[in-house]
Amino acid sequence: MTFYICVYFSLVLHFSLWCTTQQTLCFQPIKSKIAVEACPTSKEDWESAARKKNCAKLASLQNCTAPDKFKYHCVINSYRNETVEVCAPVKLILGHCTEFNDKGGIIQLQLRAPCNNSGFPKCATYYFSDTAYKFQDCYKLVHKRRITPSTFDETETSTTTNINVDTDISTTLDETQSGILPTVAALTSIIILAVVIALLIYKRKIILHFLKKNRESGDPEEQQLLNPNKNDLLWRKRRKNADNSKRYLKENEAVDEYFVETESYKKGEETFQRNGIVIWTGPPGCGKTKAAIHLIMKQINHEGKKCSFRLIRFPEELSYIERNKTSLVLIDDFFPQQSIGSVANWWNKFDYLYTNCFQNNEIESGTNRVRLIITARENVIDRACHSMGKTTPILNERFRVNNNVLNGDEKEKIFSQQCTFADEEKYMETKKKDKDFLKEIKEAEGPIGFPLCAHLFACNKEYRESGTRFFSYPIEYLKGKIKEEIEMDKSHNTKSLFLVLFLYEWHTKMGNSEKLEMKNAQKCKQFLKKVARDPVKFLEQLKIRGLESKAQRFIGSFLKEESIGSYRFVHDSVYEAVGAFFCETCVTLTASHFPLDIIQMQDYKTATEKELVSLASRFISEGINRQFSKVFACRLFHRESFIRYFLSELTKSDDKTIERFITNVNRSSTVQFPCLFWTSFNKLTLLTELLYDIVCEKNIDPENQLYLSLYGECCAENEYLLVTVEWMHQHYPEEIKRRVLNFGQNEDKCILHLVISSQKSDQFASVAVEKLLNDGFRVDVRTRRKMTPLMIAVNQRLPRTQVVKNLIKRSPKLICKDWNNSNVFHHCVSSCNDGDTCAKYLDILLCQKDAKACLRQNNTEGNIPLSVAAMEKKYSRIHSILLLLESGFKHKMKVGTLNKDGFSPLQLSVRSLKIESTFVELECCIRVVMFLLYGDTPDNRSDTDFQAIKECKYDIVKSILQKPKDQENMDIAIKSILKKIGVEQGEDNFAHLPTPSISMNKSVQTGIYQSIKVLKNYCFEITK
Repeated sequence: MTFYICVYFSLVLHFSLWCTTQQTLCFQPIKSKIAVEACPTSKEDWESAARKKNCAKLASLQNCTAPDKFKYHCVINSYRNETVEVCAPVKLILGHCTEFNDKGGIIQLQLRAPCNNSGFPKCATYYFSDTAYKFQDCYKLVHKRRITPSTFDETETSTTTNINVDTDISTTLDETQSGILPTVAALTSIIILAVVIALLIYKRKIILHFLKKNRESGDPEEQQLLNPNKNDLLWRKRRKNADNSKRYLKENEAVDEYFVETESYKKGEETFQRNGIVIWTGPPGCGKTKAAIHLIMKQINHEGKKCSFRLIRFPEELSYIERNKTSLVLIDDFFPQQSIGSVANWWNKFDYLYTNCFQNNEIESGTNRVRLIITARENVIDRACHSMGKTTPILNERFRVNNNVLNGDEKEKIFSQQCTFADEEKYMETKKKDKDFLKEIKEAEGPIGFPLCAHLFACNKEYRESGTRFFSYPIEYLKGKIKEEIEMDKSHNTKSLFLVLFLYEWHTKMGNSEKLEMKNAQKCKQFLKKVARDPVKFLEQLKIRGLESKAQRFIGSFLKEESIGSYRFVHDSVYEAVGAFFCETCVTLTASHFPLDIIQMQDYKTATEKELVSLASRFISEGINRQFSKVFACRLFHRESFIRYFLSELTKSDDKTIERFITNVNRSSTVQFPCLFWTSFNKLTLLTELLYDIVCEKNIDPENQLYLSLYGECCAENEYLLVTVEWMHQHYPEEIKRRVLNFGQNEDKCILHLVISSQKSDQFASVAVEKLLNDGFRVDVRTRRKMTPLMIAVNQRLPRTQVVKNLIKRSPKLICKDWNNSNVFHHCVSSCNDGDTCAKYLDILLCQKDAKACLRQNNTEGNIPLSVAAMEKKYSRIHSILLLLESGFKHKMKVGTLNKDGFSPLQLSVRSLKIESTFVELECCIRVVMFLLYGDTPDNRSDTDFQAIKECKYDIVKSILQKPKDQENMDIAIKSILKKIGVEQGEDNFAHLPTPSISMNKSVQTGIYQSIKVLKNYCFEITK
């Protein structure tokens, strides 16, 4: 009630002020106004039209201005939907197109159409309104389709308070008007009061009727709205959402006429008709939103007024959907924020919506009234599902359609339609492109989808200048144009505008829905104070006044007008380009004042050392302020060089500050854990290790901090765990420890497997492994593929020597086999580790008591570990083969054991090594020499009649196979290949290599050792 009384008194006050003003309303122009199809294009046509209009006759009757200043005009109206002829006082127009304001009955400047001499519309810095014919661009602002001004349109017009602008003529009310106006004011006040009271009574009756109906229905969802205040608020929010949804469709109506129905669109439409749900996915600019709008337009045109449309941006808005009505729901650019709570909120709403609207396949029976269209970037839905540990039914893969699939013909049609749109709607003629141009743009691949590139290119002269290159490098070109515009404007208005709009758009993406009007400098300042860090200093670097005139200039190229005075970037790609530009060129500014959520996504690749130090200081300060979840989500921490700067700045602090930094709990999310949890959760392995070194050095509860880091690793593997830890913090060390030890025990990977297969250093991983084993973890715990921790360790591409030693101390069973019947020796020699690393692991494993049994075990293909080593193609295995042959000789194992296919290790080596490379030739030569010396023979035939000597790739190795007992020939061959590589054979320190137990030529032995040294880290695939 108070609200409506305030409205009433506001209306009375405004009307009273209008009645007492000394400005006379000029009625003659309003009476003389007529709409015309077009305005004159030349001085001659203008003078001819002026004679026909005969404004001189009215000039002598009016009292608005001097008769000689009351002249013929042909201008656009304030709605920009028609051109009008009117007799009115001449005005001096400054830097804008001219309009006739219907409400005020005056000629004035069109505030939303500033002159743009480098673009559109072109007009003079100043001119008199009766020469408007000179600036034909202003007439092109009129929409091609004539539309009737709506209540919403009226808010877009220039207000009549501008009556005094640009005029030096002062008039007074005549006596008659002076007598009438007070009477009119009194009568109007009485009428307004009566209308307001009647509306309040009527509204109260409606609410009471609605509440009664809800009580009778017993609907649980509606019962929540029985409170009149709550119901009234929900009704207003629904109404606002409905209005915004209608406006959204209206804004896209013109563009939709030029939409091309591609195969991916048709597939999405079929999915929608079949299921009532479709999810279009793809990169930015691939046309997901345009496809959704086109489908919605088709449905509304088909179903008419029965169908209501809802644009949903936040999960709570799903409650605005009225299930008893036929509703089309669009969730555009579905991207839950990083907060697990935000994702969970979407999931709960989706589950409720699916249960009540889709679960019973109501669409097939025709009773489903709610249908859903979602657009999302690539992998966003998968990431959200991963973080929740499940897929909500509405986001099922069968509803998803990749919209980034276009063939050449479709691309050509899209480009042609966008050129037509530019010509007909933007009055920008596009020259026909030749075949070479079309071929290049069809083959171009860039970070932005083709449909958006085509639209930006067709509708902006600036983008056309870059030619076909724009389609491959649109972001770089956008950043270049942004830089050019900012540097051209010495007033800093453009820079300030882009900064304010960038922060505003980020703010809306974070779930805030309030509008920001650029013309209101005070509100812009209040907004910046709310979102920026250290806002006082930030505002000192900006120029907030006059932003709207700048915004008007960039409409179409960079911006779009969302509502009256409120602007947004034309696409997320422009938003991202603006953010990248500022973070690349104004590092100190963004580091000091931007919210952490924005800094998170920036790479700062061009930042100087001084700028990186300032960023490090900002992060330390935010950490002390307990913003860990945001700080350690920043991309910068994935750069080792920045981590060094960060730790250098941190260690300059006193011990008390460092301890606070390590032990403070997070406050920037509901998960209240200290920093080591968050570094580990964000997979900042190096940073976690270096911070843990500080923890150990300063004795800041190392055991608890280690388990916090391990739990962060668990949560990174299964993000859904974050939902279950909201009540926990660092004061529950036993609970954290219990969760770590139990993690993944009934799934694929437990914490021990995670640690060993992680990117941790060997030293840090061994510390964690030892701690877990000491706390009761089983050393032989298996994955689903029956892999033991020892198997995972020898397969890890990062060094794991200390880990292997720690595991061996616990006496693991080496004879354990995985799903392929492979033991740890099979895994070791078939791993992606180089020759040196593989041999180090074998050295450790061969010392164990059950090694002998393992060397005789076959895997599923019937290969013993020696045969697997003989088949390795990527890295050298001559050192490992020598170790296995020596161990086999001591255990009296037969060297020429055949596998299931009938091949011996020697034959497998010859078959496997055939690359044209001197290094591979040396590897093959040494393998053959060792197998021959330890008892294998080239005469062995396989079941397929394979003969090693015939299949051998290298002639020098064939000569060895022809004389298998001739060690002198072997020595000559080895020396020859080493010489080709550039290695002179000579005495060296080979004490770490095994001394052969068999009789071997000393020179051959040296050649083998020399080859092991040359090939120990060599990758044959590089040669290939």
